[in-house]
Parts: sequence; C-alpha cells; structure tokens
Amino acid sequence: MYLRSLAVLSDELAGLEAGLASCRCTRQARRALELRHRVDLTRLGQVCRTGSGTPAERAETVSLLPELWQRHDRDTARFPAHPDAVGAAVPPVDGDGGDLPDLLLAGWEEAAALLAPDAATAEVDRLADRAAAVLRRRGGGCAGMTGMTGMTGTTGTAGTAATVAVAEARVRALAATGRHAQAAEIIALLPAPTVPRDPAPQDVHRHHRALAARLRVALGSGDLELAASTVALVEDSPAPAVGDRDLATAAVAESLVPLAHVVAPEVTARRVRRVVTRAAGRADLVPAMARVADYLAAAGEPAGAAAVRANCAALRPGWRAGRDVPGPPVPPADPTVPALPGIGPAVPEEEIRCTGADLDCAGPVDLAALDLSDVVCGTVFCTLLDFTGAATAFAGRLGELLDRPAHPDDPAAEGERAVAAHVLARVTGDREDRDNSEGVPAPSGHPLIAEVDRMLTRSCCAGTCGADPARAREVTGLWQGASPLVRRLIELDLLLGGAVPSPATATLALRALPRLARTIPRAVPLAGATLLEALSGAGGQRAADLRSAARTVAAVARTLPAPPGPAAAVHTDDLLDLAETLLDVGAYHETAALCTVFRTALHGDAGVPPAEVRPDAPALLLRYHAEALAGLGNLRGAALFAERAARCAAVCGAPGSGRLAADCRLVSAAAGIAAGEGTDLDRARCTLDLLDAADRANDPDGTAGDPDLVRRRRDLAAVLDGVA
Repeated sequence: MYLRSLAVLSDELAGLEAGLASCRCTRQARRALELRHRVDLTRLGQVCRTGSGTPAERAETVSLLPELWQRHDRDTARFPAHPDAVGAAVPPVDGDGGDLPDLLLAGWEEAAALLAPDAATAEVDRLADRAAAVLRRRGGGCAGMTGMTGMTGTTGTAGTAATVAVAEARVRALAATGRHAQAAEIIALLPAPTVPRDPAPQDVHRHHRALAARLRVALGSGDLELAASTVALVEDSPAPAVGDRDLATAAVAESLVPLAHVVAPEVTARRVRRVVTRAAGRADLVPAMARVADYLAAAGEPAGAAAVRANCAALRPGWRAGRDVPGPPVPPADPTVPALPGIGPAVPEEEIRCTGADLDCAGPVDLAALDLSDVVCGTVFCTLLDFTGAATAFAGRLGELLDRPAHPDDPAAEGERAVAAHVLARVTGDREDRDNSEGVPAPSGHPLIAEVDRMLTRSCCAGTCGADPARAREVTGLWQGASPLVRRLIELDLLLGGAVPSPATATLALRALPRLARTIPRAVPLAGATLLEALSGAGGQRAADLRSAARTVAAVARTLPAPPGPAAAVHTDDLLDLAETLLDVGAYHETAALCTVFRTALHGDAGVPPAEVRPDAPALLLRYHAEALAGLGNLRGAALFAERAARCAAVCGAPGSGRLAADCRLVSAAAGIAAGEGTDLDRARCTLDLLDAADRANDPDGTAGDPDLVRRRRDLAAVLDGVA
C-alpha cells in the first residue's frame, strides 16, 4: 500500500509538472520534476531494500530505473542517487556529510532479479546487460563493496568491485530464471562473499544477497554439499538492519527440506527454530514460514503443517500454499526415501495453533442462507442497535419467509412464525393481521410471543441498559426453561450488551458468538473484545474457550470492510480496541494478522492515514503488531515494527503522538538488544540521547512526567551500562 501511495504521488507530480510546463512556469516545473525524481527514488529503494510490492508493482518500479539514471547522469546535483542527498557527491551524502546508500546502483544490481521470473528471459537478459554497463562505468559501487575480497592483484580496487558486482548481478538473474548450471559456472570464478569487521547495512544486505543466490543455485543444481556449507555461512552472518529484507531467514527456510538428510536432526531443529523466531507473525516472511509447513508435512505432522499454513493465509489474504513461495519447489514424497526427522518442540505450540482463517462463518451476510430463527434474531438486534440498513434488509427477508407455506405438523415452527410476524409488525409499524392460510394463530395470540416480549423488556441492549451487571444476571436467569428461540435471543443479548458478570453469563455469551458472526458480523469486534476480557479474567479454567473465541473474533474482524470509505462496516476505534484486547489475552497470531490486514487498508506504513481515520491509527497498529511479535519470540521483528511505529507516530500529528513515538523507540531498542544483535546497541544509545535532549528542553515529546516511560528508559540505560 505504501508503494502504491508513492506511485500515486509520483503520477500527481507528473501531472503538475506537465501543467506548469504548459503555462511556461519553467522554474516551478523543474522543481516538480526534481521532487518526482526523489519520490521515484524512494519507490526504488523500497522495492530493493524490502522486496515489497506485487510483481506488477515491482516491474513498474524497475521500469523507472533507466529514466532515473539518465537524469542523474545528466545533473547529479538536481537528481541525486538518494532522496535525502544534498549536493552532487558520488556516492551521495546527507546534509551533515554522512554517507548514504546509492539507490540507483542498488537498483541496477537488483533490477534483473526483481523482474524475473515474471518476465521473459530475453527481457531479463537485456536488463542485465544494461546493468552490467552501468556497474562497470561506476565501479560497481566499490565504496559499498568492501567485503568483496579474493581477487588476485586488484583486491579492493574499483575494477575488481565492478567485476564482482556485474558477476553477482548476472548470477542472481540466472538463478531467478532457473539457469542454475550457467550461474554455477560464474560462481566458481568468484571469491567467497565476506563482510568487513564493522559492516554498514548495505554491506550486510549484499552479503546475504550473494549467499542466498549461491544457495538457490546449489539447491537447483543438486549440489547439496555446497548448499550445506552455504547455509552454515548464512547462519554465521550478521543480522540485517532494521527495515531491510531478511534474506538470511528466507535462505535458511529454503534449505530445510532439501538438507534434512544431509545435516543432523538437531541442526535442522535449530534452523526451524531460527526461522520461526524471525518469521512468525510477519507478512513479508510468509514464504519462509511456508517452508516450515512443508517440512512439518514431510516429517509426518500434517496438523501442524495445516495450522502454520492457516497462519500464513491469515497474514497474507489471498496467499496460496505451493504457488506463492519462491525458490525450488518441494519435491513430492518418495516412498523409497526415509521420512524427514521429526522436530517436536522446535516449533512452539503458539505457532502451530490455527488462527481460524478458514472459519465458515467469516464473510458477508448471506440472508438467503439463514433460517427463520436467525432472521428473527437479526431483525430484533439490528433494530435495537440502530443498524437501520441491516434491520431493513432483515425485515424484508422476514416478510419473504412468512409468505412461504408453513409446516402444519411442526409446533415449534408455528411458534417461530408467530413471533416472526409479531416482530415484523413491530419493526414496520404494520399491525394488520397477515394472511394466515396455514392456520397459524394471530400474532398476539401465541404464548411464545409473550415469552419473547418478556425477555426483550429486560434486554441488555435496550436503551441505556448495556453493560448493566444486574440486568445481565436477570436475563441470564430467564434462560433456564426458556424455548429454543428465546434462549438464542438471550445469548445474543448478553453478548451484544457487553455485560458478562459471571461464568454462567460468559458461557451463554460464548454460545452466541458463531450466530452473531453469521448474522451481524459488524458487531463482532466490539462485542467480541468484551467477551475476551471476561474469559481472560477466569484464568486457566477458560483457556480453551478463550483461544476459540479469539480465533473466531479475529477471523470475522479480518473479513469486514475496513475504514476508510463509505463501505466500512467497523469503526477504527473498535478495531484498535480489539487489537489491544487480543494482545492482552495472549492471542499473538490473531493480533499480528488483524494489524496486518487493517494497516494495509489504512495505507500501510505511509504514516498519515486518510482524513476520516484517526491519525494515530497506523502507529498504534504497528505498536500492537510489535508487541505481538515479541510475544511470539520474534524480537527482531518486534524491533522492526516498533521502529516503524515510532516513525509513523512522529509524523501523524495526533495528540500524544510524541510520547507514543518515544515509547515505540524504547520498545524497538530494547527488543533489538534482547534479540542479541550487537548492531542495535548504537541505535539504543541514539534513542536515549534523543530522549535526554527532549527532556532537557522540557519537550512534551520526551519522557518526563510519564512514570512508565521513565522506568523503561532507566531499564534500557542499565542494560547499555551492563553491555559497556
């Protein structure tokens, strides 16, 4: 979504530029072109660094590269190689003279591989040839390739760097198009990838990229010994910078099944744990988790495999196992080959617990599939909740069902039809008796009508009675001895009323959840959050019910049309409350999936959502997602998402957003250090320095006056002191 927003902005700037040029506003048109260049550079960097976007979006972004390069080649100062660059320096620098990555060179290095395998091989080769010419001319970005060593006589020179860069780019293009034999011939001539002692983020990215290409070639050509040694190098390599593609985790995941009989079972189990720890709860690493599912299936654990795949589908709606996973396909089971070794506790129970992505009741309401009692319940509660449009639709369906012939030998159906006619008359204001050719008594004469009316006069949803514990206990008391229809009404009333004061009430409300999902799914996020809080308060006695309810509520919420827009079926505040509740009750996968779906609807990580949505919503969803990842043990992912949340909060302009940004920076720094990555120490120190400066200036965006932030800041400082 962020990539799409940038593309829209670029198109708007192009239109502005053309309009200004037609009016002979030359200076303003030049400024619009310069700004569009930087926006398009941001798009290119996003694709190269994170691998985000659909194949079509990536192809569109790669197509910008020749024009971006021509502008830059013509006037480096006006059209730099990084959107934050100042001046005409090559490689680019920021306003303080600090080095910035050359995104144009990075784009040429990645272009051919990004275009494959969705493009024709000839087109990929043409792009690779053009990239080779650019990389030779610019020395292959030698300032960022200090880790490439081993070339006799010219180690570290621009010529060597250019040669290596061209060869590595060619290898990636060949591997991506399945020409592994040709790629292996080039790899045999290249030095082994290494990284310098204190690598920059781009050094680590290049190192992981080179190893990932070698692994794919080794697996594709059947050289399992080389593949095993390559994965060992991947495991020993530094972690990627926060925000960069985690190519190392993807590479390890790709090797799980092919190397299962090559390495010891404990090595495979360790690697599975690594993949789960780093990929759980992250939509961008769903393909890596899919490889874990492949392993579980091949190791004789089909239930675990199915659950992991369901988690993948929840994080990436529309994702399909076996089709959207890059790399060599997993071969079919061979009865002559021993089964893969089981890995037991290598996959945590939380990860193999299904999120309920395939829940039958999730989705839009199909009135034609509902029986009479469901339609009666929907009519009653949509009316009480002032869901006017839904109440009208239910009432129309109720009239259609009443116009059908009744079953003369079914007393229960006779009572339900009488209640239906009574409810329809009250909703439409039409008190005239309906044609009752099947012998159903007049609406006011059936005893079930009096029972329904007695229950509705005590309804928790009526007027201002919601969440009244005394009223909820009274309604609960009516359930014993009530007819089936009235019991259904009572259960829905307790769930929708938000009052769950006792275990008995919680049990009845829980029974109503599937029915509510079928009939009024838009009410599930708010009502479900209240139910989850009540079930979590019961401790371990209701743990199974809590897990089941969390799966159902999250699965239904993910299917609802999200804000912004007139079709939105749920309020942003209700979504945020539900995400926080899911997090509080320990439903980490459900939290991650919900945050992923609705953050995409709110324009991803762009920071500022549409005007009709509360401005801090994307930041809060990222913050909740970060906590969910930490709960899943994915501390690297938690650091990444908390950092994104801090950036969103810093630009959203909502009241208290400065404190939210400070909180997210503390969370990100602490999670990064807990992950055991030394590269996060400097980022943590920088975070503390920024907060110190804000507090000295009495800046409201600092931590002074917030005891929780002060405590966490003190804890982080103590950790840094211990490391030092």
